[in-house]
Amino acid sequence: MDQILSHLPQLLLALGVFVLASGSPGPATLSVCQTSASLGRKAGFARASGIVVGSLFWGVLAAAGLVAALQQVAHLLFVLKLVGGLYLLYLAYKSFRSFKAPIERELAAPKDAALSSLFIGGIALHLTNPKAVFAWGAVITMGMWPGAPWWTSFFIFAIAGMCSMTLNYTYAYLFSTSQAVQLYRRAKRGIDGFMAVVFGAAGVKLIISP
Repeated sequence: MDQILSHLPQLLLALGVFVLASGSPGPATLSVCQTSASLGRKAGFARASGIVVGSLFWGVLAAAGLVAALQQVAHLLFVLKLVGGLYLLYLAYKSFRSFKAPIERELAAPKDAALSSLFIGGIALHLTNPKAVFAWGAVITMGMWPGAPWWTSFFIFAIAGMCSMTLNYTYAYLFSTSQAVQLYRRAKRGIDGFMAVVFGAAGVKLIISP
């Protein structure tokens, strides 16, 4: 514990970078917000739970040192980027369909989307996101110091994991409030169009990036 306290500034810097990366607007965060506002709190929590599980998966691998090895395997990263890019394009297509559909029909549609599907979709969104791999690898590396005991990486993982859960569930809660839902209803078409552009651009960028 004395070692952790002596390196607390370094640990806080690493966790601060992780919180900024996790909390800033991106496909995963926007997906939680849109799901919560359009389908309700349970649906938002289901999507957030899937994203958290996907994030924790990469966190465990990073803490165990396996992410560093994965980052050296170019073929695996290429496949991961391709699958992730295609999935984002699929989300862009769904948002575009919602954008084109009559607002009256969309708002009258039943909101009983399977929570399991939303949960699995959240996992897929994060497992196919190479940025999550690098983010976890960076936070674990930044928080370590020469001669650090083996459990330090898992200590960092535990704190960062709690931050990830807090951020995602907070977004799900806030964007499922009555005020957020009313705002979504008024601006639905613009939000869906924006989401289609964001998901599409992110998917293309992920596929063509070196």
